[in-house]
Amino acid sequence: MQNLKAISRTLPAWFTGILLLAFGWAHGHLLAQAPAERRQVTEVRVTLSGAERPVILGYQELGQNPASGHSAEKDHLHLRRDATGGWWASNVASHRKVDAATEKHETRYLKRWRLATGDHLRLKTIDVDVVEAQGETLILRESGREARWENGRLLTDEAPAAACPDEATSSLRRWLKTLKHQELPLFSLGGEVPCPQRWRLPGIPAHGIKVLAWDGAFWLAPGAIDARMTRIGESIEQGLSFKNVELRLDDPAEPTKSLVLGRTRYRLHWQENVLTLTPVQKTDLWLEADWAALQARPRDSRVHTETALAPTPTQFAGLGTWLVAHGIGSLVALGLALCAAALASRRSVSRGRNSLGRWQAAAWASALAMGTLTALTYRTPEARPAWLLLSLGLAWSAASALLFIVGRLQGPSGWLWVATIGLVGSGSLVQGQLGLGGDNSRWLDFSVGHWRVLAIIGWILVPLALVPADTGRRVAVSVLDPWTHERA
Repeated sequence: MQNLKAISRTLPAWFTGILLLAFGWAHGHLLAQAPAERRQVTEVRVTLSGAERPVILGYQELGQNPASGHSAEKDHLHLRRDATGGWWASNVASHRKVDAATEKHETRYLKRWRLATGDHLRLKTIDVDVVEAQGETLILRESGREARWENGRLLTDEAPAAACPDEATSSLRRWLKTLKHQELPLFSLGGEVPCPQRWRLPGIPAHGIKVLAWDGAFWLAPGAIDARMTRIGESIEQGLSFKNVELRLDDPAEPTKSLVLGRTRYRLHWQENVLTLTPVQKTDLWLEADWAALQARPRDSRVHTETALAPTPTQFAGLGTWLVAHGIGSLVALGLALCAAALASRRSVSRGRNSLGRWQAAAWASALAMGTLTALTYRTPEARPAWLLLSLGLAWSAASALLFIVGRLQGPSGWLWVATIGLVGSGSLVQGQLGLGGDNSRWLDFSVGHWRVLAIIGWILVPLALVPADTGRRVAVSVLDPWTHERA
């Protein structure tokens, strides 16, 4: 019986060791079986003068994979120059959006028409006039019928039908959109049935055109159909469709800093006749044969797509170069480690715990050094993901070893640690499979971020593993029941 109890007390330690070895082998096998180097777009350069015809960018020019279902369309972004050299863009895609972020607005979609008093709208064969659009009041008129948005409600000449779906924006979502300065849907035009968030227009499909609130104004956005819009005094035949509504990218008052085309975000830079789009998020990854087949199709010679081989994320090479390139951060990490080791050793010597002091010095030194270097990779994307995996494995292995040394890998706390190791290992493994096997850099970015957080948590736990158990109990009592703590 005593032997069984002794064995049962050591089972969590055995399971912890087995899980660490199993996950170490699995992650090593994952890195070994990862796809080879693939090609990705590094920048797209458009050369265009004011006298030339416009350029249209699509998935081929941007180097996006149409098979993914999330790419830009074949014809997506229309670019032109005016007589003064300004860059103008419009969204000519049939279904996908274009997000043009500025310093003031993180989200700003193209295909938007700012409503003003006197505007004239044509939806198929129905003409709608904007009677008033100012402040928080919008009044639309069509053949003697009126729709009024006032005090956060849509008021029409017809009572809403009883079977209308609930299309109102929830209070929480409304508050979040207002906080983030995002578009707030108000109501739509179209459909045969009047509803609380829908103005009935016979012959127009439901949600034909949408009315939004954004940046202190009312805006029109496409829905199921397109429309033509004109300002006061203009002929409707000269009106613009949503595909013709342009935004000046190099507007001196509010220049555009990035564009989202498909699922890829591009940073913009213009100089004379050249506009450069640099992918910064969610770049597609290509095998050499697939990339060659895409670029073999006819394309506009004024658009030049630069590519490079994406760094192999499974290689451990380059750590020395990375440390030298980030010398200040490396010196900070080394300084913190030495100071922590010296303080831990001095404190242990003063308390007469030389043996434990050595372990504490090593724990604090390794945790601060490796934790700081791991955190530095947040701003240094050139760091190989393989190094983050190594940091993650070392952190949780070191914490497990220290818990075993101080005798805490037993009983309920030991089994809790086994469950934690299982969750950490499984999560990092699944994220690695998605990241290393994905066709877009977004999956690897998710994996790297997950590994970084887990590694930092592991290095935080390394010195905490040597904190005496009674210290934790005293802290808990002082926080949860300070009066009892004072009497004790």
